[in-house]
Amino acid sequence: MHIFVIASLPEAWPKRPSDLAHWELIQWACQQDFKVFDFGSARYEGQIQFKKKWGVEFRDYGFYLVGPQETVSKLQVQSVKTSSKSMSLMSDLWRWGVPIPLTRLLGPPIRRFLTK
Repeated sequence: MHIFVIASLPEAWPKRPSDLAHWELIQWACQQDFKVFDFGSARYEGQIQFKKKWGVEFRDYGFYLVGPQETVSKLQVQSVKTSSKSMSLMSDLWRWGVPIPLTRLLGPPIRRFLTK
């Protein structure tokens, strides 16, 4: 099982809603007899500390490109730093500049493009 995103209101953080959400998902995964629970990547110190308290085993993520040799060899794979200044700016522009009805239309295709 892989947790992709868990979000909560900042004013609720003292009550540790992310801990509760993780705990419930872990319990459910155990009941389903899952063998691996993936906490996702850890890009900054706060994420690392959060995941360490659960006793995780950190592993490097890897990926493979599959396709015709002439296509795959030309691709330049780059990691996106989601906590960079430019990504924060893009997030702010999206949050403040795109009306909610439009996000439902534009969001899915953009997300598919960003996660290729």
